[in-house]
Amino acid sequence: MSVAVSAPRPPPPATPAFTGPVAPVSTSGVYQLGLTAVALVMIALPALYLALIAGVAYLGWLHAVYDTSILEAHVRGRAYVLVLLAYFGPIIVAAVAVLFMIKPLFARRPPSPPPLRLEPAQEPTLFAFVGRLCAAVGAPRPREIHVDCNVNASASFRRGLLSLVTGDLVLTVGLPLAAGLTVRQLGGVLAHELGHFAQGAGMRLTFVIRGISQWLARVVYERDVWDVRLVEASRGGTHWSIQAIAGLARGFVWLTRKVLFALMWVGHVVSSFMLRQMELDADRYEARVAGSHTFGETARKLPLLTVASRGAMVDLEQSWSEQRLCDDMPALVLDNLDQIPAATSAALLTEMASQRTGMFDTHPSDKERIDNADREAAPGVLVDEGAASTLFADFGALSRRATVAFYRTTIGERSTRARLVPAAEYLRAQRGESDAARALLRVLRLPQTLELPLRLPPVDTTDADAARRRLEALRAAQLEAEPSLRDLASREHEVRDRLRRGRMVELLHEAHFAQMDPGSFGFTEAEMSSPAGVVGEALTTLGRVQASYDETRALGAERLALGLARRAGSSAAATHELRRVLDALTKVGPSWTALREVASAVSTLAEQVPGNEAHPPLFLVMNGRLERAAKLLQELHGALRDVPYPFDHVAGELSVADYTLEGGPPSDTDRQAVFDATGTVVDRLQLLYVRVVGRLARAAEEAEAELGLAPMKE
Repeated sequence: MSVAVSAPRPPPPATPAFTGPVAPVSTSGVYQLGLTAVALVMIALPALYLALIAGVAYLGWLHAVYDTSILEAHVRGRAYVLVLLAYFGPIIVAAVAVLFMIKPLFARRPPSPPPLRLEPAQEPTLFAFVGRLCAAVGAPRPREIHVDCNVNASASFRRGLLSLVTGDLVLTVGLPLAAGLTVRQLGGVLAHELGHFAQGAGMRLTFVIRGISQWLARVVYERDVWDVRLVEASRGGTHWSIQAIAGLARGFVWLTRKVLFALMWVGHVVSSFMLRQMELDADRYEARVAGSHTFGETARKLPLLTVASRGAMVDLEQSWSEQRLCDDMPALVLDNLDQIPAATSAALLTEMASQRTGMFDTHPSDKERIDNADREAAPGVLVDEGAASTLFADFGALSRRATVAFYRTTIGERSTRARLVPAAEYLRAQRGESDAARALLRVLRLPQTLELPLRLPPVDTTDADAARRRLEALRAAQLEAEPSLRDLASREHEVRDRLRRGRMVELLHEAHFAQMDPGSFGFTEAEMSSPAGVVGEALTTLGRVQASYDETRALGAERLALGLARRAGSSAAATHELRRVLDALTKVGPSWTALREVASAVSTLAEQVPGNEAHPPLFLVMNGRLERAAKLLQELHGALRDVPYPFDHVAGELSVADYTLEGGPPSDTDRQAVFDATGTVVDRLQLLYVRVVGRLARAAEEAEAELGLAPMKE
């Protein structure tokens, strides 16, 4: 009988060495006194709000007790309804107003999914490392360590107010940081977070300040079903007396929110300086642990990781349309980091160097933070330059667990319908998409090609030598036109922005916002007074710009057509399917363009809804646009339902119509569904168009290579 013997588990990596503790970051008595004063002011703000509630309730009580003589009016019949309304109306209004004013005091954050908590037995190296960091900065050890997929780290009180006395902390580590930073850099980031807790009293006061600020912001901007019902009661469909009372109550609620808004800004103004100082103090801990030089390196890398994270989200948005998701979010972020062009990195660094801290900013600018760390001139006590991912027992497995939790948080239960693709396979597919996108730019060489349907002309490729000569001529003409195209692209961007702003103002005029302050919408007086003139001038200029593109656009279209015409065999069959999709997208171009314009309009109108719920013209204009969107969705679905989707999809074979709009177009009476579907269809058609033309461009380049023509530079 054989006995299975498991292989011995390799010992965990040694905990990175520290050369010693760091000196505590000292703060002046004046600073501590100022922080205490700010905290007292923040505590006073809710107290003022409570006083306002008491004042409204007291006024309602005074009316109920001392104005009973109203009921003694000598009137009969329907006129007595006005008497009752005069007496009971203010009481009801006061009661409703107090109810809505009290409601924010009990406002809570929506429940969030449980965090991914690590166990010391599973991650001994990480816990030992964090323990050494805490000892170095003089901070209490966290009770728990959590991980997620954010480009961030944080230390916070584990149980909110209950932990203010006990110092019960939780440390959260974003795994993309561990994927992209060294041990020294990540140690510095964590030292920054733990440094907040090294000064216990200051951190507790800051917790109070931030907590009240966040609560005020939430109750000012968030709405719930009670608010919706009050709005509905004040509109048609109910008795006029109920509408009157609800309207008055809404006035009180509006006033309440304005008061809360003012309190929010008072709190923001008085706390900004102290919160910035807290960040600078924590930065000094980071510099003393990791070194001033490493602090600067980390500060310059974090924005790049943020850009990479956004790029990963774009990748996931694309693959989600096919119900495929990468199983390792940190690996996807790291892959995007490697693909950031050098010019983009340089532009980010230049922007950082020119940043200035605003008076009301809660965080200092990166430049100020780097300068603050440089003044420390600290060599650092942590010198390990290895990959931070080595602090974890099995970083890949942990990243996959965190990725599943991330999808459940951001997508919800729908994420279970997607197929999780191993990172290596997913990244290969994404590189294929990236290669196709670059081929598109090399072949068409036109920055705004993707805004307009591309029509391929008929070409003759029977003579290979003639085709090669024509391709050489087309490529030379494209290169000759490029200098003028750069200026056109910049000019087009400016004109499109003017056109967008002009159309937004036209919408606001149509919704009867014409008499409102232009500054409240961010427009100039000229734009608000003559939007038709702005739109007309922009359309005329845009037409001239696009006409200037036409020749180069024709060059790219002919070059693409010549290359595709020379494909043979299985390649020809594949390109034929792609050509069929391109032709279909070209035919629906007018409907697609119209839907894009409607999507922009309804998005603009939706932005104006908060705070303008009692403005009927706004909803009339929005309903009109959504009716138009419903018809366009029907047209597009009908035109594309017989066109096969040309790429792999988890659902198997399906049509382009099914890909762009799962389940078919929504009913025109379901306004919310139409609103959601409009944005989805516009985005997916654009994505499909880019992918199709990119694949065709790559096929055309392969045909050019067979004729001895190397790919052109991007």
